[in-house]
Amino acid sequence: MNGYKFPRTYADLKAAPWCDSYENWAGQDGVFIHVDLDWLDLEGVDRVCSAHGETLKEALRDLKAELWHDMRPPTEQN
Repeated sequence: MNGYKFPRTYADLKAAPWCDSYENWAGQDGVFIHVDLDWLDLEGVDRVCSAHGETLKEALRDLKAELWHDMRPPTEQN
């Protein structure tokens, strides 16, 4: 994801082209960050396309650990 800023805030998520949506259920189910499937190489891989944590900070940590390094801009974005 060279050239793309790693998000730190909800405003960053809202502006990110790869972020399909996010849910803030902090205090209940937590925070979910949903990645647009076009940004993930899912061919032959059974992967989760969302990051999750009890707080935004934890969800961002999960995003970085589980999805960030596998994300690529769709061909039409290049």
